[in-house]
Amino acid sequence: MQTENTTTELALQEHVERLSASIERLNARIARLATALDVSLDKDSEVERVLQRDTNAPGDTRQHRMREELRGLLVLRYGVTTRFTQKLGAEVTRDLFICAEEKLLREGFRPGADGIDLRALEAEAA
Repeated sequence: MQTENTTTELALQEHVERLSASIERLNARIARLATALDVSLDKDSEVERVLQRDTNAPGDTRQHRMREELRGLLVLRYGVTTRFTQKLGAEVTRDLFICAEEKLLREGFRPGADGIDLRALEAEAA
């Protein structure tokens, strides 16, 4: 029936929009933390340093908490990416991340501030 299909399509569209909004918020928080900590997530060595819990990193207690939050959010994002890829497929997941990254760019973040390389994602889509 037409109504059933329309209802299912609307529900699916709303679900994808919620997923997209979640990714956008997650990536924005990662980008804000990285900027505040002067961490360049477009460099693999910096991402690795954040993930390794560098206890010798300079800064006060607040900065250490921010580093821990950044580390946790990066790990969370990797898990979310894996789950989305398994449930939605690589193409849909990539498109969600491209949209989220484009929103960050429109908000004035520098490319790669959240550790996502938009050019690489778009190249995969092409």
